[in-house]
Amino acid sequence: MISVIKSTNKAKTVFEIPVKWQMRDVAVGRADSLEQAIQKVLRCEYKLPDGYIDGTLEIDYDTLENP
Repeated sequence: MISVIKSTNKAKTVFEIPVKWQMRDVAVGRADSLEQAIQKVLRCEYKLPDGYIDGTLEIDYDTLENP
């Protein structure tokens, strides 16, 4: 869906083009072990940021193992 915003500016029309992208962040929460924390993240028990796209969550093991 593309939305056209009516504008009083005669030079150009403003368009709203829907986009999506993945983002990298950290999930912060309590757990008894790293393994438990990872499982909680994968079950989405921690608050994920607004705009999170379902199905794009994965653990960044490269950063986890090499901080």
